[in-house]
Parts: sequence; C-alpha cells; structure tokens
Amino acid sequence: MNIQSLDIYFRYQNEEDMFNTQLSRYISHLISHEGPGSILAYIRAKEWAHELSAGSMAVCWGSAFFTVSVCLPEDSLANYYEVVKVIFNPVLNSICRTKNEFVLTRLDVEKKDIIEPAKRPTLIRNDDMVRVWFKKDDTFWVPKGLIEITLQSPFVYASPGSNVSSRLFCELVRDSLSDYSYDAELAGLDYNLSTSIFGLEISVSGYNDKMAVLFEKVLLSMRDLKVKPDRFWTVKERMSKAFWNAEYQLPCYQVGNFTRYLTAEKAWRNEQLAAELEHIEAEDVASFFPQLLRQTHLEILGHERAHYLNSQWHVQRNIIIPPGSNYIFENMLKDPANVNNCIEYYLFVGSIADPLLRAKSLLFSQLTSEPAFNQLRTQEQLGYVVWSSARFAATTLGYCVTIQSDKTNEYLESRIDAFLSQFAAALGSIIINKQLEKLTNLNSETSHYWSHIGSGYFDFVQHEKDVETLTKPQMVEFYRRYIDPESSTRSKLSIHMNAQNILASTETQFDSDKLKTSFDDVEISCKAKDAIASQIKTFLESEVKASPSQVDNIVGPVTDELDDLLQTISGKPSPSDGKKGGHQQRQQQLHRQSCSKDTDIYYQRS
Repeated sequence: MNIQSLDIYFRYQNEEDMFNTQLSRYISHLISHEGPGSILAYIRAKEWAHELSAGSMAVCWGSAFFTVSVCLPEDSLANYYEVVKVIFNPVLNSICRTKNEFVLTRLDVEKKDIIEPAKRPTLIRNDDMVRVWFKKDDTFWVPKGLIEITLQSPFVYASPGSNVSSRLFCELVRDSLSDYSYDAELAGLDYNLSTSIFGLEISVSGYNDKMAVLFEKVLLSMRDLKVKPDRFWTVKERMSKAFWNAEYQLPCYQVGNFTRYLTAEKAWRNEQLAAELEHIEAEDVASFFPQLLRQTHLEILGHERAHYLNSQWHVQRNIIIPPGSNYIFENMLKDPANVNNCIEYYLFVGSIADPLLRAKSLLFSQLTSEPAFNQLRTQEQLGYVVWSSARFAATTLGYCVTIQSDKTNEYLESRIDAFLSQFAAALGSIIINKQLEKLTNLNSETSHYWSHIGSGYFDFVQHEKDVETLTKPQMVEFYRRYIDPESSTRSKLSIHMNAQNILASTETQFDSDKLKTSFDDVEISCKAKDAIASQIKTFLESEVKASPSQVDNIVGPVTDELDDLLQTISGKPSPSDGKKGGHQQRQQQLHRQSCSKDTDIYYQRS
C-alpha cells in the first residue's frame, strides 16, 4: 500500500467504566472537525494534508492510547513538523465554530390512517428531459427522506479517458463541498456523488427538514465548479494512489472487478485507467464537465423523488457467455507478499429482463448460501473468505461462488464443482418456503424501488408474483440446465487470482540447499519431467513433512510449467505438430483465447 501518514499517540485513560460520558468522543470531535476554522481546514488549505482523524484505542484494562492520524500528500512529508505545531496550537483549537445551518427545527410526521401501504412509487412526471417518481413514506412514518438521481449520459463510460475525467469531476465536487458537508453530516444528513454505467449518480438522505438545503448546494456545486489547479493536483494524486493501492488489496476484493471487465460491454482495468489519468490536466476536466452536464436525461426517485432512460439514450449491454462454455481467466497478483489465491466461479444464467429466471436465481442463491459456507469453509476449511450469491449486471444475471485460500485455484475449482454436484441430492429434499423477506426501514425500501427503476423494467411487485408460481420441478430443471457441472448447456467463467510465490502461498518452509542436493542423481533433460516431479514430491514428504494437500498444491502447478521450462533449458524447440510431446498435450488441454505478457491467461478447457 502506498500511504503516507503522521500518527501521534497520547497515553490515555481506559474508558470501559465511563460509558456514560465517553470523553474521548468529544475530544475527537473537536480535533477532527472538518468545517471552516478547523485544524483540517487549515492544513488542507496549506496543502499539507488530505485527511485527519482522532480517537481512543484501548490497549488493555486500565490503559489506552488517544491517537491523532493525518494522511499526508507525498510532496508534503517534509512539512510534518508544521502539521504537529498546528495540532498543538491552542488558538486554533479554541476557535468557535460557526453556526450549523443544518440543525433541525421540525421533526413532526404527518401520519395518516391507511388501509395498506403503497407497493410502488407514483410516476408524477415523464417527458424528454426528466422522469420523476414519488413515494410518500406510509410504512415507517419517520421524519427522514431519500432522493436518488441519475444524470443519464453516455459520456461517462464512452472511453477510459472520459471515465477518469468523470471520476475526477466527482472527486473535485466532493472536495469543494468538504467543509460545507461536514456540518450536514453532524446534523444527520449525507450525500453521495459517483459514476456508474448509467451516468452520474447523486443521492441525498437524512432528516427531510434540511435535506433540500444540502441537495441544492450539491447541484449548484456541480454546475458552478471551479477547477483550481492546486486542488486538482491533490485530487489527482489521491486517485493515482487509489489505482495503485487497488492492486495490493486482498484478492477477494479484486476478483469481482475482473468478472465485470470480462462480462460488461464497457469496463476497464485499473492499469488502463491509471494510464489515462497521467495525461489528464485541470484544463481537460474544466472543459469536459460542462459537456457532460449539458446532455443528460434525469431519473429521480423521492421517498421523495426519481428517474429513467428513454430509448434514444445509450443502451446498456453485457457479454453473453455461450452455452457449454468453460472459460478461465488467470491474473497474477502484483503484491509479492500476498500468499493467498482467489477464485470467482461465475455461472451465466440469462437475461435480467426474465422475471421468472430472476426469481429462480435468487431462490437458488438463498438455498445454497448456508450449505456452501458450511461445506467449503467450515468442513473443508478451504479459506476464511467464502461466499456465494446471485450476481446481477446491467442486462444479465448469474450465480457465483468466491473463495480466497492458500490452496491452488485448480483445487478450489474442483471443490466447487464437487459441492454443486452433491447439491443435486439436497435440492430434491428441500421444502421451498415462499415467504418474502420484509423491508426493515426507509433505506431498504428506497433501495428496492431504485433498483427496479435503474433496471428499466419498473416491476416493483413482480417478485411477489414470481415466487408464488415457483415449484420444485422448476428449480430442479433450473439446476440441471444452468448449474450442474455435468450439464452440456451450462455457461461458466472462472477468474483465477494467483499468488506470485507457489511455495509461499502454501506457507511451506524448506531448506533450498537440501532441495538442490536431492536432485544430484536426477538427469535434467527435456524427458525428465516425471522424474523431477517425483523427486519434488519425495522431498516434500520426507524433508518438509508437508501434508498431502500441501504436496498436491505445490507439485500440480510446478508440473504444469515443467514442459516449457525443460525445453528452454535443453535449448530444443517445442515438439512440432503431430508429435506427442508434453507441450502439445498441454496445448490440447488449454485452448488459449488471449494472453497478455506473463500476467493474464484467458482460455477455455476442452
């Protein structure tokens, strides 16, 4: 991870017996305040820091630390002492904060007696410019509201460059609102501005008494943004680090991006976006965002209001995986210290527009959620990170299983196949409960409506009808067609995130000198593959005392690479067509669709 920070530790009292007061929370609020006149506002204006946080941390009973942590720009490390002086400045710490305009004045709710809550929002406007949905809260009766808006625009995902420019625009708007929005956050209001495949997404939530004030400020900041060179470079540096750090996250956090990269019509990898970022200047963003905002169509939902696409706007598409496919995409992880592999096992099901197929996918995901976790994690102990779920894209849906483990991805894939094969017997004995999960709060209800609006199908109650019509024979047929590993119509794409060091990934310790000595009697030639593999296995069993699973995890991948390696050592070309050499046999096993300089392999098993 590429992060620069300044951390100051103070010896502090333990607050476990002070739960009624929690003094550290008040001290933390004063130090880490982000509004005008605060420490962060001052050092951020000086370009000395990005972020500041403070809080207590218990060490043991009776002992704790109070920590102030400051995230520093790379070119401001030399100014760390100035930052320390500011933090200890009694004048700056005693500045009176300005009045918070977001403090609530009304908390009343106009509650009315109703027979049954409405199950869908009402479309109150629909024209060439905007589509507005409204749903009054007649279920939870709380003084809160949510507004969801999509500024539909094809420019956001037109190219990697326009996507990065759109992200920079969103970050610059958030940066310009940082002082202002902090007061809103303290008063229970929140907003978000981000990019999506549809365009720009805006959401505002919280107490509806002052929600319109924040909403208006966000929209005005988007329209009137002034791209300041100093703030642009700060935001650009932060984004560059984010692209870099993303490559060093845990594999389970990276693998989903590759599934989207391979199945979405327009998606790019971090290195592609980082390459575009290098060439974008402040003037480029200043000229880009007016064009972006000029050609948009609004979709607005209001638990308070909402919107969606007309046919003249860009149609969203996904890549369809053909029936009978068995694709594998391999990527070498960039973090040399990482010892975990990760697999995302994705089964393509069909169109998200098919309501019955959606219901079957969701039900199958629910049926396998606990059994998959129990079998793959609890019983087989393949890894700490194990989950399964239905996966939805813009136009398609599927089912996926994700595992992060120190075992090889080939082994993980075989265990997922085994679980899905065994689940056929369990499916025959399952009793399907057709009760639907109830929405628990205003946020969950808004998310439910917004997901149906975003899909473009507006079937707010279709899931209730779909569940009523589902039968066990239908689920068995669904399993046999889309899930069963023996099915000839199943469509599979596996993403393999491989650790760099095979031995390290299995946490196997060994003496390299003893390993070299063990090969004294082995003649290294292009025909010595079996002898070398056998000697490695013997060494692991006798000297390292490795378990059978560790031996398999090491010997399997090494054996796969021996053909090419031995041909290189012997200086002979690979066997030509018609010969039964090991390299040819491997090529028959793996039909490579594309390859990218030792890091990526995308092939289909035959």
